[in-house]
Amino acid sequence: MILMKKTFFTKLKKGFTLVELIVVVAILGLFASIAAISMSSVKSSTQKKAAQTTVSSYWKTTENYFYTLNSGFGGAPSLSMLQTLAGNKVTTLSTKAPSKVDKGKIYIQYAVNSGNLNSKYSVVQIVYNYNGKYYVSTDGKTVKPKDSL
Repeated sequence: MILMKKTFFTKLKKGFTLVELIVVVAILGLFASIAAISMSSVKSSTQKKAAQTTVSSYWKTTENYFYTLNSGFGGAPSLSMLQTLAGNKVTTLSTKAPSKVDKGKIYIQYAVNSGNLNSKYSVVQIVYNYNGKYYVSTDGKTVKPKDSL
């Protein structure tokens, strides 16, 4: 039988050193920060898509409502009628540009073209305050985020 010399390397380890634990925690922290950064970009793109869908839907509903008014089946645009058709997110229907829109609410600006009876009322812009960020559309298709009005 050969006797083995006891050296530093032949000791059995029964745990982790402090350095090993610090390295593992640092690697986990790096992975967590990468995941958080990628999730924030996914969240912002999801919010933009949700706002775009909402604004497009309200644009179409408002255009259909104005088409009905322009066809002679009603008088002036009514906020209560538009809320009945589109929902209670619409809080303002006005010919003036918005200066403020409350969170979760929609502001619809329209124009009155008195010379043309076929398109007397038309949508100018829709502003949607989605979680404190403004989303504006002037054509119903493209929705641009804005930090302030």
